[in-house]
Amino acid sequence: MQYAIVTPSYGPDLERCRLLIESLECHVTGDFRHYVLVDARNLALFRALAGPRTEILTVESVMPWWLRRLPAARRWWFSFKSPPVRNWVFQQLVKLSVANYLDCENYVFVDSDVVFVKPFSVNELSPAGKLRLFRVPGAAREPTHYPWHRTAARLLGLPATEYFGSTYIGNLITWRRDNLKAMYRRIEDVHGRPWLETVCQYWHLSEYILHGIFVEHVLGPAANQEYSDVPLCHISWTYRLESDEDLARFFSEIRPHHVAVMVSSKQGLEVPRYRHLVTPRRAAITCS
Repeated sequence: MQYAIVTPSYGPDLERCRLLIESLECHVTGDFRHYVLVDARNLALFRALAGPRTEILTVESVMPWWLRRLPAARRWWFSFKSPPVRNWVFQQLVKLSVANYLDCENYVFVDSDVVFVKPFSVNELSPAGKLRLFRVPGAAREPTHYPWHRTAARLLGLPATEYFGSTYIGNLITWRRDNLKAMYRRIEDVHGRPWLETVCQYWHLSEYILHGIFVEHVLGPAANQEYSDVPLCHISWTYRLESDEDLARFFSEIRPHHVAVMVSSKQGLEVPRYRHLVTPRRAAITCS
C-alpha cells in the first residue's frame, strides 16, 4: 500500500516541522511520501525542508481559485462561493480536500508539532490489509464537541444528534482515498451542490469527526477499515509543560504503543527546550 503523510504547517512552526522531518527520516520506513502544506507567504521559509521524501506545497496551489487569503486578513480566507472561512476551518478543508490533489491510496495526517520517537513502518497502519481508523467509543462526549457532531449529521443527511457515540480526533489519523471520495459524493447527493462549497457554509467543523461518522455510520462494513482505540501518538494536551520536571514527566509516560509524541505548539515551548528528550531515542538505530 502507498501512503501520503500530510502535514499542514505555518511560519511559527518551522523548527517543529524541521524536527518532525528529521524524525521521519530517522524512524519511519515503508512506501510513503511526506507532503508539507504551507501558505504561499511561508514558502520561502520552508523550501529548505524539502528532501528525498518530503515535498513542500502551497495551499494556494492545491485549493480552488475561489478560496483566497486577503493580504490584510490573517485569520480569514475570502470565498467567492460562501461566507468568509476562518483560518482554523480552512486548515481542515485542506485536509478534507486531499483526495483532489494527492493521488495516493491512503493518507496519514501528522501535525507539524509531532516527533517520531521510535522505529515505525507505515505498513503497521494496515493490519491484515485494512487501514486503521482511530475511533474511541464513549470518549469526548462533551458540549464543546456537540456542534461538530451536529454539523456532520447535517452534511451527511443523518438524523440530528449531538453525539454519535465515539470520537475520531487524534494524531497520526489515517483515511482511505476511496472512502474520502465517497464522502464527497454523499455530501453532494444530500445537498445538490459541490461538496466543498457546502462544507464552507459551516462555522463549526471537525474534519476527523465528519470523516469518522461517515465511515462508521454511512459506509459501515463497506469501508473496509479496522477500528482501533489505541493512540499512536502521546499528546501533551492534558499536561502542564512549564518546567523541565513537567517535560520529563510527560516524556516518561510514553507507552509501548506510542510511536510519536506531540508537544503542542499552543503550549509555547521552543524546540530547544525538548529536543534533547527526543534525539537520544534515535540512538537505537542508524540514522542517515
